[in-house]
Amino acid sequence: RHPIDGYIPQKGIGEGFFAEVLHVEDPYDRSPLAMKLFRKEVPEESIVKERKEIARVHNPHNVPFMGHGVAKVQVSMLNERNGKIREHSEQRSYLLMWYAEKGTVHDLIARQRKQGILSSPQEISMYTTQAARGIDAAHRLGKVHKDIKPGNLLLGSDDQGNPILRVG
Repeated sequence: RHPIDGYIPQKGIGEGFFAEVLHVEDPYDRSPLAMKLFRKEVPEESIVKERKEIARVHNPHNVPFMGHGVAKVQVSMLNERNGKIREHSEQRSYLLMWYAEKGTVHDLIARQRKQGILSSPQEISMYTTQAARGIDAAHRLGKVHKDIKPGNLLLGSDDQGNPILRVG
């Protein structure tokens, strides 16, 4: 993949109706970030609204906003009639956020199922409490998260290396 506004794509993390999320590397310090790359059809007003809502919530259990921009992105499209791939570039808005190096609660459940294990009651309690704190912080600002699900509960480590869940 080509760099996006200087950020170096590492892998795709997820894809939704309005955007795809990529694991990217900061070109200056090589730190990992998540880039939410919006589809060109998404109105700019919607992107600005989302950016402001994310930036307003300051809580260790919410995904922190780290930047935004508009970048020229290389897009490949398959012509179904002749089977040829056509490449072109287009302007796309993006948001930069914390990268969840341990994935999501959805990923954790899938890994544990595959291994035939379950989380301990203490781990479940810790993550449930952290999710509730993140949701509560948003509610206190009048924001309602309309898509709470295991794939939007992100797992990583805090600055001391302790496990942390952040609502995304």
